[in-house]
Amino acid sequence: MRVALFCHVAEELSNQDKQKELERQYSLLENYAQEHVFAIEYAFFHTGEFNFNDPDSVLLHLLQCVQMREFDLVLVEGRACLPIAEDERVPTIQVFLLCENTNLTFGTDDLVFTEKTLPDYKTKAYYPSKESNISLNLQ
Repeated sequence: MRVALFCHVAEELSNQDKQKELERQYSLLENYAQEHVFAIEYAFFHTGEFNFNDPDSVLLHLLQCVQMREFDLVLVEGRACLPIAEDERVPTIQVFLLCENTNLTFGTDDLVFTEKTLPDYKTKAYYPSKESNISLNLQ
């Protein structure tokens, strides 16, 4: 199964605390994926607020990848790390919440997210969209 890892922290944390928390979440999700022999296709690192009506570059990448079926499942530590409402206007997305040990499905297939031009990332990891000076040490 192809998966994406989604890590999120609140904007109000210090940069050092953001870095530690993102690294902790990544390690937890990566270990889970490896234990279940999932292929990690993407890792998304998001800081700040969620706004699915006007998504920042990280959320937009996630939504476009979901729409293009680049992976089968999004692994998230818990519901607070990806607060999608049941009726949110997003492409159909399959999410597994590790802490809750729950699979959820959100969205609809009748949406298209192509409005913004996205940067050409050389890796499949999408980092915090704001100028936050966060340097992640992921191995």
